[in-house]
Amino acid sequence: MLFTIYKQLPRYSLIILGLFYCTVSYAQENVSALTLGFPLSYLSATDSLNKYTPLADYLSKTIGLPITITTNSYQAHLQLVGEDKLDLAFMSGSLYIEMVDKYQHTAPLLARYTINHQPALYSVLFTVENSPIQTLKQLIGKKVAFGEKNSNLGTKVPYYVLKSAGISLENLGGYDFLDNHRNVMYGVLLGEYDAGALPADVFDENKEKGLRILAVSPPVSSHLLVSRRTLEPALISQLQQALYTLNQQPEGKKVLSTIGANITGFVPATDSDYDSLRLILESAKQLK
Repeated sequence: MLFTIYKQLPRYSLIILGLFYCTVSYAQENVSALTLGFPLSYLSATDSLNKYTPLADYLSKTIGLPITITTNSYQAHLQLVGEDKLDLAFMSGSLYIEMVDKYQHTAPLLARYTINHQPALYSVLFTVENSPIQTLKQLIGKKVAFGEKNSNLGTKVPYYVLKSAGISLENLGGYDFLDNHRNVMYGVLLGEYDAGALPADVFDENKEKGLRILAVSPPVSSHLLVSRRTLEPALISQLQQALYTLNQQPEGKKVLSTIGANITGFVPATDSDYDSLRLILESAKQLK
């Protein structure tokens, strides 16, 4: 009987029916557990577990599914997200942009972090308190310390700030890319460099050592959590609501402070939130 009905339907109706059955199958995906992945370039495996187990436990309790934390190398993490092989994943803004460029698709954005109640990150160009340098223009002919060459907040964003002020690297008296933020800070404090570049949160933690801000970058959107595209939409919505309301829950403050002292919550994210970072990263391709 069903075959007879199909024969009598116009061809476009069969296509619609086919799409309908595909949609039903997709919506009825049987999910028994989820993975939450992190790149080792962000945190070590131990730190990922220590910092994010409370969040995984909270989400697990909220949605009624166990969540396991996994870690992979930067490139492996990028591939797993791009190929929809991680249920949930942490991404920095630049890692997300790289994934979109490489795989030519976005991912469902669950939420982005708020730092001190703002979903934004900043870089700082700084010097020591008793330095005669007061403006960026006075860095011409001076020696500047940047972070690791591929660091966004330690190098690429401050490079963009200098470039926007009309200062090229060639205008400086010298510059180096150092291994970590600590080396940048002490390089300036010990007088090896006239100025340096740091993520704003690292600067804030150390400004009492005798550091002074020369310039603050424009805001760039904060880190985010994404899901695979094939995860059931209702489950994605549950996860989003759980993240958005975390800071209103009794355990919320403890969960967030375990991730980081200045992490205050999660808010909605869209692909366009990362357009300003795209512009900065494009500019930083000129870095040699």
